[in-house]
Amino acid sequence: MNENIENKLIEFEDWMYGRNFSASTIEDAVRKIRFFSKSIDLENRESVHEFLKEARRMGATKQKINGYIKYLNRWILFRGWDTFEYIPGTKKKFTINRYDANEVKLLLERSKGETLEDNRDHTMIILALNTGLRASEIANLKVKDIHENYLTVERGKGEENRDVYLDSFTFESIRKWLPLRNHQNLNYVFTTRKGKITSSYMENLSKRIRERTGVKGFKWHRCRHTYAVKLVMENMDLQTISQMLGHERLDTTAIYTKLDSAEAIRRMHDQNPKLFKEDKMFKSPKSYDIVNGLAGI
Repeated sequence: MNENIENKLIEFEDWMYGRNFSASTIEDAVRKIRFFSKSIDLENRESVHEFLKEARRMGATKQKINGYIKYLNRWILFRGWDTFEYIPGTKKKFTINRYDANEVKLLLERSKGETLEDNRDHTMIILALNTGLRASEIANLKVKDIHENYLTVERGKGEENRDVYLDSFTFESIRKWLPLRNHQNLNYVFTTRKGKITSSYMENLSKRIRERTGVKGFKWHRCRHTYAVKLVMENMDLQTISQMLGHERLDTTAIYTKLDSAEAIRRMHDQNPKLFKEDKMFKSPKSYDIVNGLAGI
C-alpha cells in the first residue's frame, strides 16, 4: 500500500470519529477499506465503480455487492464524491409470529423448576416477554444496567444505548435470580457453568425450552413480537413502543399495529362508533334465521 493511501486512511478514521460512529464500526470500516486498496485505486471513483461492475460480471450476489457498497460508500462520502446506489432486491414480507395466551401460560408455568438452569431459563423467559429484548441483548445484559423501573441496553442494534421499562414483577424476578447465578464475579445477569452466555448457547437454550414447555415454536424473537403486539393491544403510542424496541424508524414499529380481524371487531364493539341511521328503520317482510347469518335474504 502506498504511503498516500495510508495517510488518507488515518484521515478517514478521524472523519468517522467526528461523525460519532462507534469504535467497532470505525475499526471494521478501516480494515475493509485497507483490504480494498490492494485491488482498487481508491484515489479514483471510476476505479471503484469498475470494481463493482466487474464483481457483478463475475456473478457476485446482490447481497455481496451491496456489502461492498456499504463500506465503499463511507469512503466515497469521506472523499466528497457521489455515492453508489444499492442493488434493489425483493423485499421479504415481514411476518409477525407471536405467542397466544395459552402458549405464554405454558412458557411461564412449565419453565419453572428446581435446578439452577431452570431458575435462569424461567427468569430469561419473563424478561424476554416483558421487555422485548433481542436474544443477543439478553445474553449481554449486565448487572449494573438493571434499575428498579428500567434497564439499559448497551449498544443494541443501531449502535445506541436505550432504556427499556422494567415492571415490578420482572425486576423482582431478576433480583431473586442474581444471588443464585454462577460466576458471581462476572458482571453479566445470565451465566452458564463455564461463564458468559454466547449466541450459540442461546440457540441451544431455545431447544431446551421447546422440549421442557411443549411450545414447539419457541424462539426468542417470538417473545419480542409478542411483547410488541401486547403494547399495541394496551393502546400504547407508537413512539413509546419504538423506543422500547430500539427501532430507528417508526414505520418499522408500525408493522405491529396491524390487527387481526377478531381484535378489530372487538374494538369496534367496545368503541361502539356512531354509524349512519335513518329515523325509521326499513323492515324486511321476510324473516330470517340470525344464527345462520343473513344468507338467503
